[in-house]
Amino acid sequence: MTATDLRVPHFQEIRHTLTGKRLEVYNALARVVSATPTELAGVMGWDKTSVRPRLTELVDMGRAATTGARRNSQHVFIAIHQEEQTQLF
Repeated sequence: MTATDLRVPHFQEIRHTLTGKRLEVYNALARVVSATPTELAGVMGWDKTSVRPRLTELVDMGRAATTGARRNSQHVFIAIHQEEQTQLF
């Protein structure tokens, strides 16, 4: 088993933590398809300092990723759906 093979079981262990603010940010990101933290904060009516940490958590959980693109000097994020999660690893 390779190191990447271990990430799918790990995701199964942590997916229940996608609640509260993380879930709100994830759902908003999934609706808009791609966004910077500032753009997403505007859509949600939140301050970007509340959105940015949730995006980092979602990336760490494998539920969001950066596209490699940047807008207004910020990374652009996309949501990763559970079906896609299993295909990535």
